[in-house]
Amino acid sequence: MRAIRGRKGLSLVELLIVLLLIAFALTLVSFAVLPMIDRARGATATAEARSVYITAQGVMLQYSGHDALSDRDLAEGLSGTVDNILYPEKTELSQRINELLAPDIVLTDEPGDGKSKAEFTVENGVITKLIYQAENNGDIYQATIVPGEDAVIERVE
Repeated sequence: MRAIRGRKGLSLVELLIVLLLIAFALTLVSFAVLPMIDRARGATATAEARSVYITAQGVMLQYSGHDALSDRDLAEGLSGTVDNILYPEKTELSQRINELLAPDIVLTDEPGDGKSKAEFTVENGVITKLIYQAENNGDIYQATIVPGEDAVIERVE
């Protein structure tokens, strides 16, 4: 008991060793967790892209009878960014897709500030490709969806 009473605390060397061990453990944990966070952000972009794709397919069904809309008009209208009195059908299509999307998905010309960009390829009135870019915590993720294939996700530099 006398040895314990005489000692007032940890020495500086012992304290430094404990701090180094804690720092080493935190470093190991961060290297394990960071890739999981990146995969989760990519999965979020893929889920949003699929939501945009499915919504666009539904809107396309509503507008498939419009003779005034070419494949190019449909692709531009589905981007959700057309607001022009010269193109009332495309503007209506853009407004419709933005109304139907989840409130946290906002389509614009450039991704960033929580907003997303969608580029469609339409052939014979059918969506053949969607390139979707979304900003997530400062990083931009791009999801490419082609019917019948797996979605491809990548971080845009």
